[in-house]
Amino acid sequence: MTEASRLQSALAASEARLRRVQRIGQVGGFEIDLSSGINLRSAEYMAVQGLPAAAVHEAHAHWVARLHPEDRDRAERRFLEAISEASGALDYAQEYRIVTPDGGVRWISARAEIERDAEGRALRMVGAHHDITALRETQAELERLNQALEQRVRDEVEKREAAQARAAHAERMRALGQLASGIAHDMNNLLQSVQSGAAIIARAPDQPDQVAAVAEALLQAADRGTAVTSRLLSFARQAELRAEPVDPASLLTQLAEMLRHSLGRRYACQVEPCAQLPPLLADRRQLETALLNLAINARDAMPGGGLISLSAAAERVAGAHPAGLAPGAYIRLGVRDDGMGMDAETLARVTEPFFTTKPAEQGTGLGLSMAKGFAEQSGGGLALESEPGEGTLVTLWLPAAG
Repeated sequence: MTEASRLQSALAASEARLRRVQRIGQVGGFEIDLSSGINLRSAEYMAVQGLPAAAVHEAHAHWVARLHPEDRDRAERRFLEAISEASGALDYAQEYRIVTPDGGVRWISARAEIERDAEGRALRMVGAHHDITALRETQAELERLNQALEQRVRDEVEKREAAQARAAHAERMRALGQLASGIAHDMNNLLQSVQSGAAIIARAPDQPDQVAAVAEALLQAADRGTAVTSRLLSFARQAELRAEPVDPASLLTQLAEMLRHSLGRRYACQVEPCAQLPPLLADRRQLETALLNLAINARDAMPGGGLISLSAAAERVAGAHPAGLAPGAYIRLGVRDDGMGMDAETLARVTEPFFTTKPAEQGTGLGLSMAKGFAEQSGGGLALESEPGEGTLVTLWLPAAG
């Protein structure tokens, strides 16, 4: 065998291997003479089109006819733009769908180089196209799965938010239930005052001075009752949660007044003097719920009666903080009792959801965990200090407004 024969044989073997690689990879070659419009398609190219696997010469119109109707205008426009003299492009790439003779649809990725003359006119396009149907189907399935996953996440978030809202409202109602007996006792005293005053007026209608004095006392009693009931109704009402500036001194004063009417005679509630403080930023209703739950916990820690102290102060955090606060300005709210206190083991678990040392009918174990969650979601934190026999201090940090 001559050297020329060996080279020809080696070339033929190399071309055969190349065609095999193209067939396996579903890649076909093409060459377009742009001056004559004749398209040379390789056997692998035609096989990808769903046609007999044989090299052919065909016109541009044959390619256009195989394009999917929804892609035809876009794909042909992209081809014509690429070979236009105005574009001066040397590369061509696009993806489109074709329709095979049996009605199937395939996705094609076409890439090519464009040869131009000295004046910039396109002379020839040489390239390859690749069947990417499986890739596109996989991408579509992934997109479908992602959308389904996103919807499931949205649904779960909505369910969780709704559950949290229901739990917060239930905790609010439980707190009101805890105060119900004290409120009923206080309202009964007000009604007895009204009845007594009405009886005095009935017995002495001709004594205007006495009637006026009794009437003034009745009005004051009615005002006290109205103030208590209006605050309770406001507290119980459900509303959309939103952060707003809250005056800490006014908040604690109003809370203390409601607690004095509801905790019973054995308990005193005082507000420690607050310097002029900036407003804090939080949802007022959730904050009221958190403080009320802390006050109820303080009362339950003193079954024989005692003092509940409410406090507020400004604090600026610059470095590491025991409650994990970020640097910034905060308002520190405190609820202190002089009750039985807690040991270290109880203190370590007391903010866990559903952990409680109370009988089942007296507590859900959610009050402290919800207060902690509320504080952290508001950009603040919560911490407890307690020792057996020394009472407990619960501190809430909330961001200062502005």
